[in-house]
Amino acid sequence: MEEAALRVSLTAPPSDPADDSLPVKVVVTNASVTPLLLNSRLLVNHRVSRGELYFSIEDADGQSYQLQGFGKPRALGEADFVVVPSGQSIEAAITLGDRYGLKRPGTYRVSVTYRNDQEWVKGDLTAWRGEAHSDTVTVGWN
Repeated sequence: MEEAALRVSLTAPPSDPADDSLPVKVVVTNASVTPLLLNSRLLVNHRVSRGELYFSIEDADGQSYQLQGFGKPRALGEADFVVVPSGQSIEAAITLGDRYGLKRPGTYRVSVTYRNDQEWVKGDLTAWRGEAHSDTVTVGWN
């Protein structure tokens, strides 16, 4: 597990009172000096299920929110594993509101974990395996 090889960032646009979808952007950056083979499917799922992105969400009162329903991931394929040069990134735009049942106006503390435990080989590269975590950001609407 090479957590230091990846940097995960989570950003959210400024709060919009008319938008309860709570959009965020996840960026996974190769922070190593060599190219990495990354799983770019970036599927959001429960920690107990197959997927690459796992969110931790808590409101101002400390209540945690879980993903609503389990996703049935499609099988991984050759196109899902991409060679990412040093300093380059893969990213996904995701809405959290409906997925996590965030219906109450207010603020939420959110972090994300990128995880790959799938083995894959492309050319002379083996897929990066492990977990990398973002810092916590605040998202919400009033």
